[in-house]
Amino acid sequence: DIARLVCEQIRSGEAERGLLVCGTGVGAAIAGNKYPGIRAAVCHDGYSAHQCVEH
Repeated sequence: DIARLVCEQIRSGEAERGLLVCGTGVGAAIAGNKYPGIRAAVCHDGYSAHQCVEH
């Protein structure tokens, strides 16, 4: 599962950030949020990305 690989690299320090892309983004966000210390969100534009960080 690609979400697992991305999350493990972030948690180990190999990567600072990760980007998961899928059809709607919801499945990738759910998979990413299952890992402690990882916060994944669906962002469609700059505004939604900003809101995800703020909330």
